[in-house]
Amino acid sequence: MKTIKAKTIHTILAIAVAAMLSTSCAHAAPAFEYKVVQLNPGRNGGLSAEQIETLLNQLAPDGWEFVEVTHYWSIIFKRKK
Repeated sequence: MKTIKAKTIHTILAIAVAAMLSTSCAHAAPAFEYKVVQLNPGRNGGLSAEQIETLLNQLAPDGWEFVEVTHYWSIIFKRKK
């Protein structure tokens, strides 16, 4: 009987600690905002390499970080809120 109570108490404590840790971690995660810039490659539109470089240099001082270029030719940036 004591063994069952001890196991039950340990299980309850483990669940409580896990719940507390997951809650505190969720609040600690930084919130980001995102920006998407469409490259529009093609005959009549699109940005040149020089224009993309200028864009990157303009966004960097405001905290925007490059994330990726999607297969839809969009550049994705993020920064902390």
